Amino acid sequence: MSDEKEFHTALMRAGFLGIQTKKKILPNLMSGEQNLETDNLCHKGNTLYLFEGKKFYIVDAESQLKIRFISAMINRTELVRKRHVFPYNRVRLFAYSLFRGILNEYNDKGIKLQSKRFRNLNELIEILNKL
Repeated sequence: MSDEKEFHTALMRAGFLGIQTKKKILPNLMSGEQNLETDNLCHKGNTLYLFEGKKFYIVDAESQLKIRFISAMINRTELVRKRHVFPYNRVRLFAYSLFRGILNEYNDKGIKLQSKRFRNLNELIEILNKL
Protein backbone atom coordinates (compact mmCIF):
# COMPACT_ATOMS: atom_id res chain seq x y z
CA MET A 1 0.00 0.00 0.00
CA SER A 2 1.36 3.44 -0.91
CA ASP A 3 2.13 5.94 1.85
CA GLU A 4 -0.69 8.21 0.68
CA LYS A 5 -3.24 5.39 0.84
CA GLU A 6 -1.99 4.22 4.23
CA PHE A 7 -2.18 7.79 5.52
CA HIS A 8 -5.66 8.06 3.98
CA THR A 9 -6.71 5.05 6.08
CA ALA A 10 -5.32 6.69 9.22
CA LEU A 11 -7.25 9.90 8.45
CA MET A 12 -10.47 7.94 7.99
CA ARG A 13 -9.99 6.12 11.28
CA ALA A 14 -9.26 9.46 12.99
CA GLY A 15 -12.60 10.90 11.88
CA PHE A 16 -11.56 13.33 9.16
CA LEU A 17 -14.13 14.15 6.46
CA GLY A 18 -13.94 14.73 2.72
CA ILE A 19 -10.57 12.99 2.45
CA GLN A 20 -8.99 13.36 -0.97
CA THR A 21 -5.77 11.58 -1.84
CA LYS A 22 -3.50 12.52 -4.75
CA LYS A 23 -5.98 15.05 -6.12
CA LYS A 24 -5.21 18.05 -8.29
CA ILE A 25 -7.79 20.55 -7.09
CA LEU A 26 -5.75 23.49 -5.82
CA PRO A 27 -5.05 26.00 -8.62
CA ASN A 28 -1.36 26.49 -9.34
CA LEU A 29 -0.54 30.15 -8.80
CA MET A 30 2.53 29.90 -11.05
CA SER A 31 0.60 28.50 -14.00
CA GLY A 32 -3.16 28.84 -14.42
CA GLU A 33 -3.20 25.80 -16.70
CA GLN A 34 -2.42 23.07 -14.21
CA ASN A 35 -3.49 22.33 -10.67
CA LEU A 36 -1.31 21.36 -7.73
CA GLU A 37 -1.37 17.77 -6.55
CA THR A 38 -1.89 17.41 -2.82
CA ASP A 39 -1.07 14.10 -1.15
CA ASN A 40 -3.92 14.27 1.36
CA LEU A 41 -6.54 16.98 1.84
CA CYS A 42 -9.40 16.72 4.36
CA HIS A 43 -11.61 18.53 6.88
CA LYS A 44 -12.52 18.59 10.53
CA GLY A 45 -15.05 21.23 11.47
CA ASN A 46 -14.26 24.52 9.71
CA THR A 47 -10.61 23.61 9.25
CA LEU A 48 -9.01 22.40 6.03
CA TYR A 49 -6.00 20.11 6.56
CA LEU A 50 -3.28 19.74 3.92
CA PHE A 51 -0.81 16.87 4.28
CA GLU A 52 2.31 16.29 2.18
CA GLY A 53 4.11 12.99 2.49
CA LYS A 54 7.82 12.43 1.96
CA LYS A 55 9.65 9.17 2.40
CA PHE A 56 13.01 10.52 3.60
CA TYR A 57 13.47 14.29 3.44
CA ILE A 58 10.38 15.74 5.08
CA VAL A 59 11.89 19.24 4.91
CA ASP A 60 11.29 19.18 1.13
CA ALA A 61 7.56 19.54 1.83
CA GLU A 62 7.89 22.97 3.47
CA SER A 63 7.92 25.01 0.25
CA GLN A 64 5.14 22.87 -1.25
CA LEU A 65 2.96 23.51 1.79
CA LYS A 66 3.47 27.29 1.58
CA ILE A 67 2.31 27.33 -2.04
CA ARG A 68 -0.67 25.09 -1.26
CA PHE A 69 -1.66 27.30 1.69
CA ILE A 70 -1.68 30.44 -0.46
CA SER A 71 -3.67 28.67 -3.17
CA ALA A 72 -6.22 27.34 -0.64
CA MET A 73 -6.75 30.80 0.87
CA ILE A 74 -6.93 32.74 -2.40
CA ASN A 75 -9.25 30.22 -4.06
CA ARG A 76 -11.38 29.34 -1.01
CA THR A 77 -14.70 30.62 -2.43
CA GLU A 78 -14.25 28.86 -5.76
CA LEU A 79 -13.15 25.57 -4.16
CA VAL A 80 -16.23 25.56 -1.92
CA ARG A 81 -18.55 26.63 -4.76
CA LYS A 82 -17.29 23.77 -6.95
CA ARG A 83 -17.79 21.42 -3.98
CA HIS A 84 -14.16 20.31 -3.97
CA VAL A 85 -14.04 21.12 -0.24
CA PHE A 86 -16.37 22.01 2.63
CA PRO A 87 -16.52 25.65 3.77
CA TYR A 88 -13.43 26.47 5.85
CA ASN A 89 -11.94 29.48 7.56
CA ARG A 90 -8.67 27.96 8.72
CA VAL A 91 -5.95 25.90 7.00
CA ARG A 92 -3.48 23.69 8.86
CA LEU A 93 -0.37 22.35 7.13
CA PHE A 94 1.43 19.08 7.84
CA ALA A 95 4.24 17.03 6.38
CA TYR A 96 4.68 13.38 7.25
CA SER A 97 6.98 10.44 6.73
CA LEU A 98 5.55 7.01 7.45
CA PHE A 99 9.03 5.58 6.88
CA ARG A 100 10.58 7.79 9.59
CA GLY A 101 7.44 7.90 11.76
CA ILE A 102 7.14 11.67 11.99
CA LEU A 103 4.36 14.25 11.57
CA ASN A 104 5.34 17.93 11.48
CA GLU A 105 2.97 20.90 11.58
CA TYR A 106 3.93 24.13 9.80
CA ASN A 107 2.56 27.66 9.79
CA ASP A 108 1.70 29.54 6.61
CA LYS A 109 5.31 30.80 6.35
CA GLY A 110 6.68 27.23 6.29
CA ILE A 111 8.07 27.39 9.84
CA LYS A 112 7.75 24.19 11.83
CA LEU A 113 5.40 24.60 14.79
CA GLN A 114 5.56 21.12 16.26
CA SER A 115 6.76 17.62 15.54
CA LYS A 116 5.23 14.33 16.65
CA ARG A 117 6.76 10.87 16.44
CA PHE A 118 4.87 7.60 15.99
CA ARG A 119 5.92 3.96 15.75
CA ASN A 120 2.91 2.49 14.00
CA LEU A 121 -0.41 3.31 12.38
CA ASN A 122 -2.33 3.19 15.67
CA GLU A 123 -0.05 5.78 17.27
CA LEU A 124 -0.45 7.97 14.18
CA ILE A 125 -4.23 7.69 14.46
CA GLU A 126 -4.04 8.78 18.11
CA ILE A 127 -2.03 11.86 17.10
CA LEU A 128 -4.45 12.68 14.28
CA ASN A 129 -7.41 12.33 16.67
CA LYS A 130 -5.98 15.16 18.78
CA LEU A 131 -5.63 17.64 15.89
